[in-house]
Amino acid sequence: VTGGAGSIGSMLVERLINYKPKKIIVVDKDEYSIFNLKKKLKNSKNIVFKLIDTTHYDFLKKIFEKYKPDFVFNAAAYKHVNIVERNLSYSLYNNLKTAINICELSIQNKVQKSLLVSTDKAVDPSNVMGLSKRICEKIYLYFSKKNKNIFLISRFGNVVGSKGSVLPFFQNLIEKKLPLPVTSKK
Repeated sequence: VTGGAGSIGSMLVERLINYKPKKIIVVDKDEYSIFNLKKKLKNSKNIVFKLIDTTHYDFLKKIFEKYKPDFVFNAAAYKHVNIVERNLSYSLYNNLKTAINICELSIQNKVQKSLLVSTDKAVDPSNVMGLSKRICEKIYLYFSKKNKNIFLISRFGNVVGSKGSVLPFFQNLIEKKLPLPVTSKK
């Protein structure tokens, strides 16, 4: 699970544990998030934690070659709209390079299924983050034409409780009796 220590990735890891896989490899570049998830899942013995930036092909390749995953879940991406908008080059590089690396390595290592976690913002994107996720979807679709039945895409809307979710932000404002910002009259 790339981005495995993030909001969606960590929840996915927790759910995967219930299926009793031989091994779960959690890949993330956020050391603190890995630390917290490792502490939370300390009783699960079949989890390996790897501190790796998924844009670095050679590091990611070593993980694929060593563990030979059957399934890959790609939840590694920058997804906070305002931060992505202010850091366009690196955000685009991170999201797109990660998708390409995972697709190439999934094919080379004969992965059974490789799933991209995408967003509803990829539909008719109105910002760069949504555009980056739409391009990631296109990358997965491109690779799926070469290798049918390997690549999957799942779009999420606003995930309650995820890092940066608007709902806890709104809840905090409501508790403080502050006005809620509205970005569109629709």
